[in-house]
Amino acid sequence: MISTLQGTTVGGHPKRDTGLLPRGAVDHSANKKVLILSYQFPPDGGSIQRVKKYVQYLPEFGWDPVVVTHELEGVPGTEPAYAAGISRDVEILRRGKPGNQLSGVAEWLRKIVHRAENNGAESTKTGRPDEANTAGVKISPLRKFLRAARATFFWPDDCGWWVLPAVIAGRKRIKQGDISAIYTVTLPHSTSLAGYLLKKMTGLPWVQDFRDPWTDNSEMLVPTALHRAAHGWAESAVIRSADRVITTTENHASFVRFRLGKAADETDEKVVVITNGYDPEDLPSPMPEVTKKFVITYAGGFYGTRTPLPFFKALRAMRIRYPELNGRVFVRLIGNENPIVAAEIRQMELEDLVEWAGYMPHRKAIEEMASSSVLLVVVHNEPVLASFTIPAKVFEYMACRRPILAISPDGAAARLVRETKAGVVHEHEDVDGIMHSIADFYSKYQQNCLTSEVSTQDLERFERRTLTQKLASLLNATELNKNSAEV
Repeated sequence: MISTLQGTTVGGHPKRDTGLLPRGAVDHSANKKVLILSYQFPPDGGSIQRVKKYVQYLPEFGWDPVVVTHELEGVPGTEPAYAAGISRDVEILRRGKPGNQLSGVAEWLRKIVHRAENNGAESTKTGRPDEANTAGVKISPLRKFLRAARATFFWPDDCGWWVLPAVIAGRKRIKQGDISAIYTVTLPHSTSLAGYLLKKMTGLPWVQDFRDPWTDNSEMLVPTALHRAAHGWAESAVIRSADRVITTTENHASFVRFRLGKAADETDEKVVVITNGYDPEDLPSPMPEVTKKFVITYAGGFYGTRTPLPFFKALRAMRIRYPELNGRVFVRLIGNENPIVAAEIRQMELEDLVEWAGYMPHRKAIEEMASSSVLLVVVHNEPVLASFTIPAKVFEYMACRRPILAISPDGAAARLVRETKAGVVHEHEDVDGIMHSIADFYSKYQQNCLTSEVSTQDLERFERRTLTQKLASLLNATELNKNSAEV
């Protein structure tokens, strides 16, 4: 008899009767096992919520995860993952430590590049996107050289060294005979190659999940034609060998279908869209009161063409056009301080408006977002990336039910914000429009009518449990196809 969740609330909203077992009440006896390869895994920072929530909820849908990930430098064992919220029922295999052999060289180069970026950049107002990092800052010649060296010698990315430890660990675990399927998630793309090799070695069903595009990513540095050809071959081999390919947007799915030789709009069960989402369990309950100050909050980092410069320009213009808003509009940036962005804030004399809140644990960041007046999202000012990706934070923004100010080209994120009535969208070049939207938000804040129009029905589509159920269905289908083929 399956118990149901009734009459409970999460984040101040009713929890639906899903017919699922409550968390922690999973019967594992009949579950199958899926080998999950993910270089990024708790307690790593960054974009880990997708795989973390899959690992958390897959057992409810008949699949117990066995995770292969990298070792933690200076921290032995799997305890940190459990401390970060992963169930102790999950088997975690940590293999390959950053700092060893080739990985150490790659990490050294990464740190040198990062230092050159922070210390050797020149502020410029005219740098083209391909010459500029965040906030319109020109990349120094040293950093260009070091980036090119790293891209030249480490393929397909800095984590190429991890392919061998991942394959050895995965192959050894598969030999125990109880693994029914393989799932790999990128970034980094090295993980895809490990999945490809395990598929060739074992013949097990394989689901490949692309969080971001590979060859059609204009911000990925490709130093030579040979490298470009190698990336193209690898991507093609991965999508052709995988039994199912997951993308996070329909436009990216169309590109994958094209690579498979199919029409972009052709129905194909092999390529499936599973968006990012949010977990109601992560929302504070009850939801916090909105701060008495008018605060615009941004959560995340800035890099490449994901630049806050248009927003900062709008703030500077606002001080002249709407002087009455001086001292009444504030901005909070959640995440590690970016020295280049900090320099732009000082250069534009916005220190009294913008504060760095620093890094926060995931749930604390959501609390801060939920108590904000407006939530800011900045999407890469690059047509393909904007078309293929939606920043994961957008879904948590929507769940916080605070209006969104999106700075984005026309693309997947812009359409989502508009279609769900989650907020307003402006192109990066529309500084005046951004300024007027800030003033309009403040006016509604004064009238106590600053709310989000996102519907509960729209939000339900993006719940992590619902999305995990889609992944479980794919795993079931791939295993069924394998069994049918064997018969």
